[in-house]
This record gives sequence, structure tokens and C-alpha cells, in this order.
Amino acid sequence: FELSDGRTDPDDDELGTVLSSIIISDTIINKLIELGEGEDAVLVVDLPANDPRWYDSDDGPGEIKRLVFGAKILLGEDPDLNNPEIISQEDLLRLGEDDIDTLLDSLILSRTMVKEIKNVDSLVIPDELQGPENEHLWYDTETEEGELRKLIRVAKLMLADGSSEIDTDKILNLNDDDIDVILESLVMKATIKSELYNVEGLVINETHPDFYWDDRDEGGVRIDGELRKLLKAAPLIIENEEADIDKLLDLGDGTTDVNGDGVVDEKDDQIAILVASRIIVDTAVRELKTMTAEGGSLYEVLYLPVDAEVEYHGPDGEMRKFIIAIK
Repeated sequence: FELSDGRTDPDDDELGTVLSSIIISDTIINKLIELGEGEDAVLVVDLPANDPRWYDSDDGPGEIKRLVFGAKILLGEDPDLNNPEIISQEDLLRLGEDDIDTLLDSLILSRTMVKEIKNVDSLVIPDELQGPENEHLWYDTETEEGELRKLIRVAKLMLADGSSEIDTDKILNLNDDDIDVILESLVMKATIKSELYNVEGLVINETHPDFYWDDRDEGGVRIDGELRKLLKAAPLIIENEEADIDKLLDLGDGTTDVNGDGVVDEKDDQIAILVASRIIVDTAVRELKTMTAEGGSLYEVLYLPVDAEVEYHGPDGEMRKFIIAIK
């Protein structure tokens, strides 16, 4: 770790000099392969001992060097190799793109990280990433980013500092770019859906023809899916991890600049953003039906339309009109 590695000055590469010894290189390779053996292996090492990717070439550093570069990030520049400790999760989540590039450049580190992710109980690995035939989707290619990189970006956005738990406050302060990052990750989308299924009292009618989780593209125009709609709407009514009905009274209806950007536009119609979510509207309608039924707190106080065909959803639906009326 104290050796220069040629990244700052290509002419100052003590590590490269050491690794130019076949005896040294092959000894390191065999030791790494040993670390990758067995069910309780520390590392995932799927390169055979005679694979040329272990060694430097005209295309760049070999896997031994890449592993050292990544280890310097994970263990710090001056680690105690007799008692190594990975840097704190808080520091991991603050890594810049260059450091993330360095980590993911190592085949061993990338595959080890994926193995660890698959063992995290709180994450849901969707079918699209299951099985050896889909393993390649975890890793970057020359043209596309892999799931591992996307998930690291999501973690930086959503996890609480110093914890592996999702930070609700961070979720409620996502901007549109942040939501784009979250919805790029197949794992995070599957995990969010799983969490929603487990929320008691939430109405999720996936059989309705207008319900779709993911964004769609129609003629080059993005049509928001339910996940995006929920992530946009949740901050408007959630307070202290619970729905706060009183917040409805403060929502903008698109007639004034409520988000402070100096422009009155669709972003100021917070009520429309809220009722765009079918889950939110369907859940609210069921709650209203319960409250206005005999024995409910609004029985014979509020009367819902008897027409089963009344449309509650969307910018022209009854739910938006009702919220505007009670304001």
C-alpha cells in the first residue's frame, strides 16, 4: 500500500516493478484464488490462474493492480493490514464517481460486492437479474451502466448516514433528477414495490388497464409510471412517516407559484401531482367510502356519488375537485 502505483506519475510505478516479477505475481494470484474458495470465501474470484487479465497490458492495469487500487479506497491509504477494516459506510456513500469507477474496475471487487448485495435481506432481486444468464447485467459494458453502479448511486441518495436503513427524510426531499436515478435501478424498483405490497390499507389495483408501474415511451414522450408518480406525490402528504391529511389544505392548485421558482406552471399544481397516483386516489376513495358508510365518522355528513362510473383519477377527476373544494 505504501508503494507508488504509477497513477500520479507513470514513471513512478513501484507496484508495477514488484508485479513484473512472475514469481511475485503468480504467488499473489494463487493466494487470491485461495481466498475465493469455499462457501465462506472472503472474495469472489472467478479468474483462472492463467487468465491474462491478471497482468498489465497495453489496454491498462491488470486485475492485481485494479484490486490494489480498489482496496486503497475501501481500506484507506494507510490501513493496518494485520487488522484491516473497511472505511465507514458513511464514507462509502460519499465516494465520488472517480472512486466508484476505480472500485468497479476490479472484477474481484465488483463480483464480491454483487454477492454481498444478493445477501441483503432488505433488498429484492428481480427476476431480470436472477440466474447465471443475467449475471452480466450487474456490470458495466462499453455502452451501458450495470445494475451495481446504479444501485450504488441509489444508496448515496436514500440510505441514512452511517446506516443501511432507508432515510425517510431523504426520500421526501428527492428532486426529479434523484427520482431518475432511483428508477434506473431494477433492484430498487423491485424493493420499493415489495415494501408497498406490505403497507397495510394501501390499495394497489394492478389489474386496471391504466395501472402500470414503470414509465412508458409514447412517440418519444415519457408517460410517468406509478412508481414515479408515487415518489413525486409522497412528499406532499407524508409527515413523520405518516399521511397527514391537514397537508392537503396547503397544496397548490396551479394558480400560484408555490414551489418558489418564480414561474407558475404544472409543477405548482401539487393537487394534480397527488391525484396522478392511482394508488393514492384508490386508497383515499376506499377510506372515504368507509368513513361515509353507516357507523363511519362521516356517515350522513358527506355523501359520495352513487354513480359507480364517476372518475376520481387524474387532473379532471373528482378527487382533485374535492380537494380544491375543501381548501
